[in-house]
Amino acid sequence: MKTADHSDGRAWKLGLTAKGDRLCAQLSDDLRAVNDRLFSGLSRSEMALVMRMFEKILTEGRTLISEGVD
Repeated sequence: MKTADHSDGRAWKLGLTAKGDRLCAQLSDDLRAVNDRLFSGLSRSEMALVMRMFEKILTEGRTLISEGVD
């Protein structure tokens, strides 16, 4: 769903339709179940390590994007 941004005439606000909201909620539940299964064999400390690694990867990715590196 696309609507004009009244505070900035150049911009558009994008949003989900009611059907999109329902699908997004369903996907969220499905993804949570997959993640629970995928990471079920990890201990708390192993999961914490995985999360720290993902955070480092995301930080580096954001840096590359902000620098305009393809």
